[in-house]
Amino acid sequence: MRKTSKKQNHRFNEAYIKNQNCYIDEDELIQIRTHDKECFTFKYKENLFCPGCKQAHLGLEFGDKINCLRTIKGESHIDNCQYSPGVNIANPKQIQEYIKTSTPQTRENNLLSLLFRLGFIKKDVSIITKTSFSESSFMFYSTEKKKTIKVYIPQQKIRNGKNDFSYDISKYYYGNIWLEIGEHSKEYDDVQLKIYSLQNMGKGGFICSVFVSKKHDNLSIMVDKLLNKTENGSYYIAFFGQMEIKKANNGRQYNNLYINNKCDIVIEKS
Repeated sequence: MRKTSKKQNHRFNEAYIKNQNCYIDEDELIQIRTHDKECFTFKYKENLFCPGCKQAHLGLEFGDKINCLRTIKGESHIDNCQYSPGVNIANPKQIQEYIKTSTPQTRENNLLSLLFRLGFIKKDVSIITKTSFSESSFMFYSTEKKKTIKVYIPQQKIRNGKNDFSYDISKYYYGNIWLEIGEHSKEYDDVQLKIYSLQNMGKGGFICSVFVSKKHDNLSIMVDKLLNKTENGSYYIAFFGQMEIKKANNGRQYNNLYINNKCDIVIEKS
């Protein structure tokens, strides 16, 4: 029986299932292990791998005090994997450097790879880059004091009732959500995308709003398509940006994020 390493930082909220070529939430794995240990043992235990490099074997640490995914002791991630030892999350300054130097194709491809994690598979995705849309590059090489440092741009899955948003840095956010198209704001010239939990589509399930600007020409076509949608529904969504807290007149606080570039958001019907 393999033992999990206590030294490995817990940075996994999902795992890649190699024999099924898909991804599974940490929470779902814990539920399966809790209610059907036999199913977990025979179907998942030996097939859980790093969601980044798909090489390092992961183990589910399961007990009374802790339930989480960790890299199994002795397993190695490939060098350019964001989960490799010594690779840290980018700080706000490094993320600003990433925003200035990363290409639109890189950011778009990263978004598409996150849709792939969610289960969206489309082979005729129209993108400029020749890289497979299922591949991604969240690693970033930052230069500080004449030294090159490997960091990774964080990704956060939008999960029902468990969204501890960061308000000091930009992230890649992604999830399978219920989407409602809000009214077009003439004052700010943007469209509000209201994101709800799939399990709770009422007011109690509201997660955040993404505002897509119409002021930039490269977003006009996307916004027009959104405005022409007549039905709300289930969507795969991925976007990049910094979440903000806004306080309404009634005192309630809301999570808002603003998109000003088309390479920072993708939406597909699920």
